[in-house]
Amino acid sequence: MAIFMELFNKNEPEAGVKKIKLEINPPVAVEKNIHENIIGQEQAIKELAKLYVKIRSGIRTVRLGVIDSVFLAGPSGVGKTESVLTLAKMLMNTMPLENVSNSAEEESGKETKKQPIKQPIFTEEDALKKVIKIDGGNFQHGHEVAKVLGSPPGYLGHGETLGLLHPMVLSKHQINFKDLRGNARKVIFILLDEAEKAHEFLHHAFLTILDKGILTLGDNSVADLRDAVIFLTSNIGNAKAELLREKDLGFKPIKSTEKTLEASFNKEYKKLFRPEYRGRINKTIVFEHLRTEHLNKIIDLQLERIEEQFRVSGINLDLQISKEAKDIFIKRGYDLSEGARRLKKVLERYVLDQLILVNQNDLNGKTVVVDIDEEKQDGDIVFYLIDRQNRQKK
Repeated sequence: MAIFMELFNKNEPEAGVKKIKLEINPPVAVEKNIHENIIGQEQAIKELAKLYVKIRSGIRTVRLGVIDSVFLAGPSGVGKTESVLTLAKMLMNTMPLENVSNSAEEESGKETKKQPIKQPIFTEEDALKKVIKIDGGNFQHGHEVAKVLGSPPGYLGHGETLGLLHPMVLSKHQINFKDLRGNARKVIFILLDEAEKAHEFLHHAFLTILDKGILTLGDNSVADLRDAVIFLTSNIGNAKAELLREKDLGFKPIKSTEKTLEASFNKEYKKLFRPEYRGRINKTIVFEHLRTEHLNKIIDLQLERIEEQFRVSGINLDLQISKEAKDIFIKRGYDLSEGARRLKKVLERYVLDQLILVNQNDLNGKTVVVDIDEEKQDGDIVFYLIDRQNRQKK
């Protein structure tokens, strides 16, 4: 009995030992990095930052299953998919290239000093190539699931193509990164977009992945996904919440409306996904509607990306924009049903595509102000050129 009591109490602190409260600090620096790509979504970004730190901690549970599973819900075009790409990009940029030497000189027997290669800056385009994205809308029929799992023996297509989760495909999509202690690690991001549209056969496969972390494929190969993070996205419950939004673009940040959005999601979530499926999703994150201040910041972010596109081509361009021009872009490019997607297309059409037509030598080293033509009632977009050296408006 004495031995039993000793074992039972071994994890209790000794009497009289001084205890110091451990402060849990939120990952503010990580949140700031995510905010550079995702506008608004304060609560969602806090949760995403915790996920990033969890992945980089290198600490893994001993139980079966994946590293983590997250359901991202909310309106279209508010940053759900982009947040996954942002996390992938941030992880990729923690992995420096090793020093290399001149192979030709090494073969000749000469002693050479290894020259470090400049650390690359990975972009969202690079992250997109690494993330395994499965569009639920493309897998609404049972036979289409073979594109993910591979065709079993005796079925058409067996052995001809590899499924998206085949080990050889997974190896190409590994994201290499450094954990917080500097050790090399790997992770695989799998994104099931518009999850509610996918056939139940695909969800059966994901249920196995979430439960065990491994999956037997059509050719009897085994997909090891214990180093994977599973993301599911959906805009279920959004239609009802949209009815409560104010119709004009100056809508107020009504907290009750966002609570309604979350309540609508939870209701549809329980209706569409079985309890055993929901029980294996570790976390749900609901994204909010974009507000006017968010749209203004998105315009600034997109203009920065346009500057970068010119910079890659050797043109150093500074873009500025008036408040009136922003209002026009928001009026033409924002729709609740599409979120910021349409706004980005409008900026590409009316800014990038127009500036490409200008003599590139006239743009290099200049500031271009995006404004509206005050002489016209329809508010046409115009551009003013400012020479940075002479500071003259042209």
